[in-house]
Amino acid sequence: MITLSQSLVQDVAGDPVADVCLGHDTRFQVHGDKLTELLDDPEMAESTPVDALQTNTSFITRTTIWKFFRTCEPGLHPDVEVTRALHRHVPEYLGHLTYGDYTTAIVSSRLTDAVSMWDLRPDLGPHLRRLGAVIKDVHEDLAEAFPTGVGTRETLYKQFTDRLELFCGRTPVVRKFQDVALAAYEDLPRSFPVQRIHADLHLGQILYADGQYYLIDFEGEPTVPLAQRRLPDSPMRDLAGMVRSFDYAQVAEFSDFLDGYGALSPDDHKLLDAYVMDKLMYEVDYDYNHRKEWLHVPLGTAEKLL
Repeated sequence: MITLSQSLVQDVAGDPVADVCLGHDTRFQVHGDKLTELLDDPEMAESTPVDALQTNTSFITRTTIWKFFRTCEPGLHPDVEVTRALHRHVPEYLGHLTYGDYTTAIVSSRLTDAVSMWDLRPDLGPHLRRLGAVIKDVHEDLAEAFPTGVGTRETLYKQFTDRLELFCGRTPVVRKFQDVALAAYEDLPRSFPVQRIHADLHLGQILYADGQYYLIDFEGEPTVPLAQRRLPDSPMRDLAGMVRSFDYAQVAEFSDFLDGYGALSPDDHKLLDAYVMDKLMYEVDYDYNHRKEWLHVPLGTAEKLL
């Protein structure tokens, strides 16, 4: 066991969520040669909390960013598993921390003067084609680094309809769009390729620094169990996340993004339409219950489909 710099530990312990997550103990197993070397750097004692709305607790030093996971389960965290397997379009993986069987944090290189693509939304047009190409690169790299497979219409249809039933039961306004959603799900292809994907991709998960694009936060939806987050899925889910993010960013024309990603087959288009619909129904449900100030975005788009 290696003790982290006292300053960083004190900062983490000052957050009650992180304190519970880390087991009220300042000793963690350090993984990664680069991270082990960095712990001897005096500058590591100078950490600053990241003041941002996020589901994790983050701290930065001059050259690194430490992300402590608020929700911990036994096993290797997907963000660690994926980030260390990729070698382009992601911040450099330096190492991670564990406490017993739990992955508690990931440490990556800090990108100087990075800005999220969400913050660039007033002028996304010049970025769209390259964004599509970068996401395609990442999908290709993930397909090489992790197992691939074949998805079936029956399995995906059940996933979509189960979620739709949940949304309709919890949020009555979703029922208005039930028929149009089911119509999109009926058109799913019989089978399709599946692989490891980002699983929660949107403009806020892409950073822009020094003319390059970096995908971050490969943890999937935090409310989903770790084992489920690791399951292969269609890359069209990630594209659907971007399409819906463009709607929130008021980007009406994003054909350059799809062109940058590359040619889509007829089955890809059917999948993309279904994943976009599933995401749209989720957004109506979520925004109605948690952030009504954004409800007009998915609700307005859904109304146009009637």
